[in-house]
Amino acid sequence: MNLRQHHEEQLKEDLDFLKELEDDLRNEDELRNRRKLEKQIEETKQRIRNREKEIDSIETNDLKPRNQFILEGCELLKNKKFHSAEEKFDQAKRLDNQSPEPWYWKAQVAVAKDNKPVALKYVQNALQLNASHLPSIVLQIKLLLLMGGNSRVEAKKIASQSYSISSEINSWLDCLEKKNLFSSIVITSCELEDKCPISIAEVKIV
Repeated sequence: MNLRQHHEEQLKEDLDFLKELEDDLRNEDELRNRRKLEKQIEETKQRIRNREKEIDSIETNDLKPRNQFILEGCELLKNKKFHSAEEKFDQAKRLDNQSPEPWYWKAQVAVAKDNKPVALKYVQNALQLNASHLPSIVLQIKLLLLMGGNSRVEAKKIASQSYSISSEINSWLDCLEKKNLFSSIVITSCELEDKCPISIAEVKIV
């Protein structure tokens, strides 16, 4: 699945979710619940606007080189050429400093080098640019779980704020809660993947 297809699928899920919320609002009489639904509707509409901008940006000609740099960086990362991969992601960042993707992939390089604190810093930079960037949200939660200790508390807080972004992440977060991973020690990323896999290709820790 390429980036455009991913955003289009997430956009469809957001639109379906928005329709459900609007239907619920029409049938809801209690004021408190109406206000909660209205807030969810506005948040969902904002996500839809953000996704539409992301889809439009992929089609913009001046972003094609940036996408190529990311593709080249990913290939280098796959071959464990970490320094060269990070250089490619830095080139992508210079061409489009408003995209979360270069920071996200720099975080993946840091993960591959077993430097979780740096990876967490990079993924936070990505989320500052786009708070709804699903791969970065998932990677942030994974890193916090793998770091253990008080970081698990932060992971749970972020997870609670991330519900309703998509049905896929909802299922994953439910799995983390069910398997008690917010309060138990996760030894390795493999254990986390085995217990609660998530299918989005971009979020798999190297």
